[in-house]
Amino acid sequence: MGMVRNNWVPRGIKLILLLSSLVLTGCRVNYQTVEFRRAEEAAEVKDWAKALRHYDRAVRSRPRTAMAIEAARRGSRIAHLETSEFMTAIEFYRHLILYSPDAGERVDAQKKIASIYFEKISDYAGAIRAYSHLLELPHSTEEEKDIRFNIAKAYFYLNNFYQAATEVKDLLKILRPEDSKFEYLAFRGNILLTTKRHDEAAAVFEDLIKNYPEEAMKENVQLSLAVTFEEKGDLNKAIAVLEGVKKIHPSPDFIELRINRIRERMANLPGAGGFSK
Repeated sequence: MGMVRNNWVPRGIKLILLLSSLVLTGCRVNYQTVEFRRAEEAAEVKDWAKALRHYDRAVRSRPRTAMAIEAARRGSRIAHLETSEFMTAIEFYRHLILYSPDAGERVDAQKKIASIYFEKISDYAGAIRAYSHLLELPHSTEEEKDIRFNIAKAYFYLNNFYQAATEVKDLLKILRPEDSKFEYLAFRGNILLTTKRHDEAAAVFEDLIKNYPEEAMKENVQLSLAVTFEEKGDLNKAIAVLEGVKKIHPSPDFIELRINRIRERMANLPGAGGFSK
Protein backbone atom coordinates (compact mmCIF):
# COMPACT_ATOMS: atom_id res chain seq x y z
CA MET A 1 0.00 0.00 0.00
CA GLY A 2 2.85 2.34 0.88
CA MET A 3 4.49 1.71 -2.46
CA VAL A 4 1.31 2.57 -4.35
CA ARG A 5 0.83 5.74 -2.36
CA ASN A 6 4.40 6.87 -2.95
CA ASN A 7 4.02 6.34 -6.73
CA TRP A 8 0.63 8.01 -6.84
CA VAL A 9 1.62 11.23 -5.08
CA PRO A 10 4.30 12.27 -7.58
CA ARG A 11 1.97 11.51 -10.48
CA GLY A 12 -0.71 13.60 -8.82
CA ILE A 13 1.65 16.48 -8.31
CA LYS A 14 2.76 16.29 -11.93
CA LEU A 15 -0.85 16.37 -13.07
CA ILE A 16 -1.59 19.40 -10.90
CA LEU A 17 1.49 21.21 -12.23
CA LEU A 18 0.51 20.40 -15.80
CA LEU A 19 -3.01 21.66 -15.31
CA SER A 20 -1.73 24.79 -13.59
CA SER A 21 0.65 25.42 -16.46
CA LEU A 22 -2.15 25.08 -18.99
CA VAL A 23 -4.34 27.43 -17.00
CA LEU A 24 -1.58 30.03 -16.69
CA THR A 25 -0.76 29.78 -20.37
CA GLY A 26 -4.41 30.22 -21.20
CA CYS A 27 -4.57 33.25 -18.95
CA ARG A 28 -1.58 34.82 -20.65
CA VAL A 29 -3.06 34.20 -24.08
CA ASN A 30 -6.39 35.62 -23.00
CA TYR A 31 -4.69 38.59 -21.29
CA GLN A 32 -2.76 39.47 -24.45
CA THR A 33 -5.89 39.22 -26.58
CA VAL A 34 -7.83 41.43 -24.19
CA GLU A 35 -5.05 44.03 -24.10
CA PHE A 36 -4.72 44.08 -27.87
CA ARG A 37 -8.48 44.49 -28.28
CA ARG A 38 -8.52 47.33 -25.75
CA ALA A 39 -5.70 49.03 -27.67
CA GLU A 40 -7.61 48.69 -30.92
CA GLU A 41 -10.75 50.16 -29.39
CA ALA A 42 -8.80 53.10 -28.00
CA ALA A 43 -7.05 53.69 -31.34
CA GLU A 44 -10.40 53.78 -33.15
CA VAL A 45 -11.44 56.80 -31.08
CA LYS A 46 -7.92 58.28 -31.22
CA ASP A 47 -7.31 57.87 -27.52
CA TRP A 48 -3.63 57.48 -28.30
CA ALA A 49 -2.36 57.36 -24.72
CA LYS A 50 -4.68 54.52 -23.82
CA ALA A 51 -3.92 52.69 -27.06
CA LEU A 52 -0.18 52.87 -26.45
CA ARG A 53 -0.60 51.63 -22.90
CA HIS A 54 -2.53 48.55 -23.98
CA TYR A 55 -0.33 47.84 -27.00
CA ASP A 56 2.66 47.91 -24.66
CA ARG A 57 0.98 45.41 -22.34
CA ALA A 58 0.15 43.16 -25.27
CA VAL A 59 3.78 43.28 -26.38
CA ARG A 60 5.18 42.50 -22.96
CA SER A 61 2.70 39.70 -22.26
CA ARG A 62 4.10 37.24 -24.81
CA PRO A 63 6.81 39.06 -26.84
CA ARG A 64 7.39 36.45 -29.53
CA THR A 65 3.80 36.00 -30.69
CA ALA A 66 2.39 37.38 -33.91
CA MET A 67 -0.02 39.48 -31.86
CA ALA A 68 2.85 41.06 -29.92
CA ILE A 69 4.64 41.89 -33.18
CA GLU A 70 1.48 43.45 -34.59
CA ALA A 71 1.01 45.42 -31.38
CA ALA A 72 4.58 46.73 -31.67
CA ARG A 73 3.94 47.60 -35.30
CA ARG A 74 0.80 49.61 -34.53
CA GLY A 75 2.20 51.12 -31.34
CA SER A 76 5.31 52.36 -33.14
CA ARG A 77 3.22 54.13 -35.77
CA ILE A 78 1.09 55.91 -33.16
CA ALA A 79 4.02 56.92 -30.96
CA HIS A 80 6.10 58.08 -33.94
CA LEU A 81 3.50 59.82 -36.09
CA GLU A 82 0.57 60.69 -33.85
CA THR A 83 1.91 61.55 -30.39
CA SER A 84 5.61 62.23 -31.05
CA GLU A 85 6.56 60.00 -28.12
CA PHE A 86 9.79 59.13 -29.79
CA MET A 87 11.41 57.04 -27.08
CA THR A 88 8.26 54.93 -26.88
CA ALA A 89 8.39 54.53 -30.65
CA ILE A 90 12.00 53.42 -30.40
CA GLU A 91 11.08 50.71 -27.91
CA PHE A 92 8.38 49.38 -30.22
CA TYR A 93 10.79 49.47 -33.18
CA ARG A 94 13.37 47.57 -31.15
CA HIS A 95 10.78 44.89 -30.50
CA LEU A 96 10.25 44.57 -34.25
CA ILE A 97 14.01 44.28 -34.77
CA LEU A 98 14.18 41.46 -32.25
CA TYR A 99 11.10 39.46 -33.18
CA SER A 100 9.74 40.34 -36.63
CA PRO A 101 10.17 37.44 -39.08
CA ASP A 102 10.36 39.94 -41.94
CA ALA A 103 13.99 40.97 -42.63
CA GLY A 104 12.84 44.04 -44.52
CA GLU A 105 10.73 45.18 -41.59
CA ARG A 106 13.66 44.73 -39.22
CA VAL A 107 15.87 46.92 -41.41
CA ASP A 108 13.11 49.51 -41.77
CA ALA A 109 12.67 49.63 -37.98
CA GLN A 110 16.41 50.27 -37.58
CA LYS A 111 16.21 53.08 -40.15
CA LYS A 112 13.37 54.69 -38.23
CA ILE A 113 15.30 54.48 -34.96
CA ALA A 114 18.28 56.21 -36.59
CA SER A 115 16.02 58.87 -38.08
CA ILE A 116 14.38 59.58 -34.72
CA TYR A 117 17.73 59.99 -32.97
CA PHE A 118 19.07 62.25 -35.72
CA GLU A 119 16.07 64.30 -36.83
CA LYS A 120 13.60 64.26 -33.94
CA ILE A 121 15.48 64.29 -30.65
CA SER A 122 18.96 65.44 -31.77
CA ASP A 123 20.66 62.61 -29.91
CA TYR A 124 23.64 62.54 -32.23
CA ALA A 125 25.60 59.95 -30.28
CA GLY A 126 22.56 57.67 -30.46
CA ALA A 127 22.20 58.47 -34.15
CA ILE A 128 25.81 57.47 -34.83
CA ARG A 129 25.26 54.12 -33.11
CA ALA A 130 22.00 53.51 -34.98
CA TYR A 131 23.40 54.50 -38.38
CA SER A 132 26.57 52.46 -37.80
CA HIS A 133 24.38 49.43 -37.12
CA LEU A 134 22.57 50.09 -40.39
CA LEU A 135 25.88 49.80 -42.23
CA GLU A 136 26.07 46.21 -40.97
CA LEU A 137 22.67 45.39 -42.50
CA PRO A 138 21.83 44.91 -46.19
CA HIS A 139 21.75 48.27 -47.98
CA SER A 140 22.26 49.83 -51.39
CA THR A 141 25.07 52.17 -52.44
CA GLU A 142 22.60 55.07 -52.43
CA GLU A 143 21.55 54.21 -48.90
CA GLU A 144 25.16 53.95 -47.80
CA LYS A 145 25.83 57.48 -49.04
CA ASP A 146 22.94 58.83 -46.98
CA ILE A 147 23.94 56.81 -43.91
CA ARG A 148 27.59 57.87 -44.02
CA PHE A 149 26.67 61.51 -44.64
CA ASN A 150 24.34 61.53 -41.65
CA ILE A 151 27.10 59.98 -39.51
CA ALA A 152 29.46 62.75 -40.66
CA LYS A 153 26.90 65.44 -39.82
CA ALA A 154 26.22 63.87 -36.43
CA TYR A 155 29.94 64.03 -35.57
CA PHE A 156 29.98 67.65 -36.74
CA TYR A 157 27.07 68.54 -34.46
CA LEU A 158 28.97 66.88 -31.60
CA ASN A 159 31.93 69.18 -32.40
CA ASN A 160 34.04 66.17 -33.34
CA PHE A 161 35.28 67.88 -36.49
CA TYR A 162 38.19 65.52 -37.08
CA GLN A 163 35.92 62.47 -37.22
CA ALA A 164 33.37 64.37 -39.32
CA ALA A 165 36.11 65.13 -41.86
CA THR A 166 37.23 61.50 -41.81
CA GLU A 167 33.70 60.30 -42.48
CA VAL A 168 33.33 62.68 -45.44
CA LYS A 169 36.65 61.48 -46.81
CA ASP A 170 35.46 57.87 -46.63
CA LEU A 171 32.15 58.85 -48.19
CA LEU A 172 33.83 60.49 -51.18
CA LYS A 173 35.70 57.23 -51.85
CA ILE A 174 32.49 55.29 -52.56
CA LEU A 175 31.05 57.80 -55.04
CA ARG A 176 30.81 56.84 -58.68
CA PRO A 177 32.28 59.18 -61.34
CA GLU A 178 28.79 60.29 -62.36
CA ASP A 179 27.71 61.10 -58.79
CA SER A 180 27.52 64.74 -57.78
CA LYS A 181 30.03 65.61 -55.07
CA PHE A 182 28.69 69.10 -54.43
CA GLU A 183 26.82 68.48 -51.18
CA TYR A 184 29.65 66.50 -49.63
CA LEU A 185 32.40 68.90 -50.71
CA ALA A 186 30.40 71.89 -49.47
CA PHE A 187 30.10 70.18 -46.11
CA ARG A 188 33.85 69.45 -46.12
CA GLY A 189 34.48 73.12 -46.85
CA ASN A 190 32.37 74.13 -43.87
CA ILE A 191 34.32 71.74 -41.64
CA LEU A 192 37.58 73.31 -42.82
CA LEU A 193 36.19 76.81 -42.25
CA THR A 194 34.97 75.90 -38.76
CA THR A 195 38.39 74.51 -37.84
CA LYS A 196 40.12 77.64 -39.22
CA ARG A 197 41.90 75.82 -42.03
CA HIS A 198 41.22 78.79 -44.25
CA ASP A 199 43.47 78.03 -47.22
CA GLU A 200 42.01 74.55 -47.63
CA ALA A 201 38.46 75.85 -47.16
CA ALA A 202 39.00 78.58 -49.77
CA ALA A 203 40.31 76.01 -52.25
CA VAL A 204 37.24 73.81 -51.75
CA PHE A 205 34.80 76.73 -52.13
CA GLU A 206 36.57 78.04 -55.24
CA ASP A 207 36.39 74.60 -56.86
CA LEU A 208 32.69 74.38 -56.06
CA ILE A 209 32.00 77.77 -57.62
CA LYS A 210 33.92 76.72 -60.73
CA ASN A 211 32.53 73.21 -61.14
CA TYR A 212 28.99 73.64 -59.77
CA PRO A 213 28.06 77.29 -60.48
CA GLU A 214 24.28 76.92 -60.15
CA GLU A 215 24.38 74.85 -56.96
CA ALA A 216 27.05 77.14 -55.52
CA MET A 217 24.90 80.22 -56.05
CA LYS A 218 21.84 78.51 -54.61
CA GLU A 219 23.73 77.42 -51.49
CA ASN A 220 25.59 80.74 -51.05
CA VAL A 221 29.04 79.22 -51.46
CA GLN A 222 30.35 82.63 -52.58
CA LEU A 223 29.38 84.04 -49.18
CA SER A 224 31.20 81.18 -47.46
CA LEU A 225 34.28 81.99 -49.54
CA ALA A 226 34.01 85.67 -48.59
CA VAL A 227 33.76 84.74 -44.91
CA THR A 228 36.81 82.50 -45.32
CA PHE A 229 38.88 85.35 -46.76
CA GLU A 230 37.57 87.75 -44.12
CA GLU A 231 38.48 85.43 -41.25
CA LYS A 232 41.88 84.89 -42.84
CA GLY A 233 42.39 88.67 -42.91
CA ASP A 234 42.44 88.95 -46.69
CA LEU A 235 39.76 91.63 -46.77
CA ASN A 236 40.37 92.81 -50.34
CA LYS A 237 39.69 89.30 -51.63
CA ALA A 238 36.55 89.09 -49.50
CA ILE A 239 35.28 92.33 -51.04
CA ALA A 240 36.18 91.15 -54.55
CA VAL A 241 34.15 87.96 -54.07
CA LEU A 242 31.15 89.91 -52.81
CA GLU A 243 31.38 92.49 -55.60
CA GLY A 244 31.42 89.66 -58.11
CA VAL A 245 28.28 88.07 -56.74
CA LYS A 246 26.30 91.25 -55.97
CA LYS A 247 24.89 91.71 -59.47
CA ILE A 248 23.43 88.20 -59.64
CA HIS A 249 22.51 87.64 -55.99
CA PRO A 250 18.76 87.72 -55.17
CA SER A 251 19.48 90.13 -52.27
CA PRO A 252 22.02 92.65 -53.58
CA ASP A 253 21.31 95.09 -50.73
CA PHE A 254 22.39 92.43 -48.23
CA ILE A 255 25.63 91.90 -50.17
CA GLU A 256 26.23 95.67 -50.21
CA LEU A 257 25.84 95.78 -46.44
CA ARG A 258 28.44 93.03 -46.11
CA ILE A 259 30.82 94.93 -48.37
CA ASN A 260 30.35 98.16 -46.40
CA ARG A 261 30.96 96.36 -43.13
CA ILE A 262 34.25 94.96 -44.39
CA ARG A 263 35.29 98.39 -45.69
CA GLU A 264 34.56 99.90 -42.29
CA ARG A 265 36.70 97.21 -40.71
CA MET A 266 39.52 98.02 -43.13
CA ALA A 267 39.23 101.71 -42.32
CA ASN A 268 39.71 100.97 -38.62
CA LEU A 269 42.78 98.81 -39.06
CA PRO A 270 46.13 100.16 -37.78
CA GLY A 271 47.74 102.21 -40.54
CA ALA A 272 44.48 102.84 -42.35
CA GLY A 273 43.25 106.35 -43.01
CA GLY A 274 40.54 106.10 -40.37
CA PHE A 275 42.87 104.83 -37.64
CA SER A 276 43.81 107.15 -34.78
CA LYS A 277 45.63 106.55 -31.50
